[in-house]
Amino acid sequence: MSEKIVLTRNQLAKFLPTPEAIKAFENLFKLSTVQTPNDIQALEIDISTAGAAANESEAMVIEIKQLLSFIAQSPTVTEQSELIKIIHEIISSPIYVDNITEFQKTLNELTSSSNNIHEFAELKKTIDELMILPPQSDQRMFDLDYIQFRNTHTVAKQAGTLNWGYQYGHLQFTHIGGLTQEIGLDILAHAVNTSGVTISKGQPVYYTGVTSGEPTFAKFIADGTIPSHKIMGLSSEDTIDGDEGHITLSGFIRNVDASGSAYTETWATGDLLYTHPTISGGLTNVKPTAPNICLPMATVIINSSTVGILYVRATIEQQLHYGSFSDSTDQTAAAANTAYALTFDTSAASNGVSIGTPTSRIVCAQSGLYEFSFSAQITSSSASTKTLWFWARKNGTDIANTAMKSSVSGSNVTVTASRSIFFSMAAGDYIEAMWATDDINVTIEAAPSTAFAPATPSVIMAVSQIAQ
Repeated sequence: MSEKIVLTRNQLAKFLPTPEAIKAFENLFKLSTVQTPNDIQALEIDISTAGAAANESEAMVIEIKQLLSFIAQSPTVTEQSELIKIIHEIISSPIYVDNITEFQKTLNELTSSSNNIHEFAELKKTIDELMILPPQSDQRMFDLDYIQFRNTHTVAKQAGTLNWGYQYGHLQFTHIGGLTQEIGLDILAHAVNTSGVTISKGQPVYYTGVTSGEPTFAKFIADGTIPSHKIMGLSSEDTIDGDEGHITLSGFIRNVDASGSAYTETWATGDLLYTHPTISGGLTNVKPTAPNICLPMATVIINSSTVGILYVRATIEQQLHYGSFSDSTDQTAAAANTAYALTFDTSAASNGVSIGTPTSRIVCAQSGLYEFSFSAQITSSSASTKTLWFWARKNGTDIANTAMKSSVSGSNVTVTASRSIFFSMAAGDYIEAMWATDDINVTIEAAPSTAFAPATPSVIMAVSQIAQ
């Protein structure tokens, strides 16, 4: 008993590129009264083993099978030719058939049984070419409800593989070199090591620039020579000089030395680790203090020298700069009512703020908002009253509304004048403390130390950056 093949318009629309082609195909069905013989069943494709990658591909192969079966039993060469023409249109459309070996087998059998061997051979050649298209021609789409991953590792993970990480309960992606990234837990950056040396797994690194469209990195040291805002994270893997590597910005670094022995320290689980102030690319559980940078980077999760785990959680703050300066000499005015710049010869502390040239200049290396706190010790050498003025000059120009007046009278009488004021500074800007007096019988005096007190500077300038 024969079985008539039925194709719906929706089925045809999946393969026929135009409404005209669909109409032509329907007309062929109306003209043909031929039934499919029983032996055609031997040519059917077993979709369950054909290797179709999705349900849509399955349906496509089933319907192409029906078309091929219909061609095989068509009574005339003319009808076969028309149907073959339609099949050519189908396989010329952007549909990619993958791993359908039974499809080729069917075509071989049809070719050997057809009255129009030449045209079937051409059709087979076309479909053979279709089946070896490069991967970029794969136009398949998957409409899935979900993907179920095995909860145990069954094969060795290779670069480019995605699997279920049963240990942490997250998907894992394996990068070139074997680095495993926990999806949803680890945030990585890709950069090039241009430091000149190998950077080891777990070392803190910072951004150094760009080469060939890639960021570059080197080992970080927290001695104040490298701005804290350039820190990136910890190296995710060993990276030789000139090679590309990954940096963990946030997340876990596993199978690393988390014992502290590399830095002659003993780390414990839960220790907070900082960038090291004296070892390039080092970590320490001892909190650094100024002028070193205090930059928390990671926490010890598992304390081990071989299978340790660090959790990277860098606390990156904009580094604030400061300086404290004084002068150990007397300063006097050669003429009354004349502006003079006070000078400094001692730096008690300095990070990004320094004494410039000439030594009256206090220079800020980085832009930001700074507080300048100034004080001067004034001594009168005669009985008359003297009036002094103090004000700020920025980059050689007096700053409006910064002057203050101070008076002193009597011989060997000492008073102190002081003021704090905020200035917005660009990188390289400098401030000078200016002064003048209406009587030259006055000195900005420095006093030596005594048995009970340290020396007294003539002037002191304390500078603190309070915002970027």
